[in-house]
Order: sequence, then structure tokens, then C-alpha cells
Amino acid sequence: MIKLYKQSGSDLLYWEAWVVDQIVTTHAGKVGTRGKAKDYKLSAKKNPKEYIEHLAKKPRRKGYAEIALENHWTLTIQQKMTGNDVSDLDHRNELIDGLNNMLGWIGAGHVDGGDIGSARTNVYAFVLAPNHTGNAVIAWLKQLNELTKSTVAIEEPDETIPATVIWPPDFEGDFSILGN
Repeated sequence: MIKLYKQSGSDLLYWEAWVVDQIVTTHAGKVGTRGKAKDYKLSAKKNPKEYIEHLAKKPRRKGYAEIALENHWTLTIQQKMTGNDVSDLDHRNELIDGLNNMLGWIGAGHVDGGDIGSARTNVYAFVLAPNHTGNAVIAWLKQLNELTKSTVAIEEPDETIPATVIWPPDFEGDFSILGN
């Protein structure tokens, strides 16, 4: 998989490509939106990695480039646990899978994992364009009926700056992965 980005005015654009079963998919758009995908069926003779690099030449010529992970923001979704360890773990894993899928299709980033402890579960993602991405995550949680039980925080790449809670709007105090 390859992910390339380009700043265009106030928008961050993405172009990415990946391979599944000899089909290369390219996906492009504005971070925070679904974008457009196109599939290319490969012959058995073509090397998928080389073909992706070939396809990436055009966006690279247009100024698209990778963004190092250390320049991504960290988004955290935190929820209180129910007390049922198996159910809480299953729920956290469903959030991880769903968030990773949603972030991928809007070109915004990927999930890094999650944890459970201190009566809380956390899901962590590396993201770009935090305003667009944060709004998309909040809308996604609302659609899943998960928003009212979630706290969503975002942390700048500069880890010396404390995380900012973007949901709920009336959150008070400092955000901690251990809860408040």
C-alpha cells in the first residue's frame, strides 16, 4: 500500500493504492471525503508492487508525497467499560475495525490499536487534517449510536501540547487515556 498527499489551498488531497488478489485499487480525493476508487486487474506476469509504483508516478509529478507518521495527529476514542470483559474487548475490536475502515475510505489515516484498563477502553488512530477527520469521526460515531458514550480527543504531532477534546462539546478538565 502507498499513501500520498498534497496540500491544495486549505484542502489536503490524497492518492493511495493497494493490491488484493491481483487487483490494484487506486483511491483519491480530499481528506475527509470518500473520494473515488478505480480497479486495475493485473496479469499474472505483473508485479503488483511495481505496478503501484508505476501508477504513483503521475500523482508524484503533481506534487503528492508521503507524510511521515511523526507528522500525523493522534485521535483517541474513549468509552467507559460495561464491566463484561469479553463484551468490552469485542466492542473495542469492532470499533477498531470500523474506524480503520472509515478512516481509510476518507483518506484520513489508520488505527494504531487500542487498550482496555482503568474502567476505560481506548482506540487510537494516526490521522491527518484533524478538523475534517474529527468531524467525520463524530458523524460516524453518531451513525453507530456510539457518540453519547464516547469522548473523542485529538493530539498534535508535538506531544508536548496536551490533547484537545473535540467531543463532547461540554467536556471539562484535562483528557487522560486513564479517564477523568
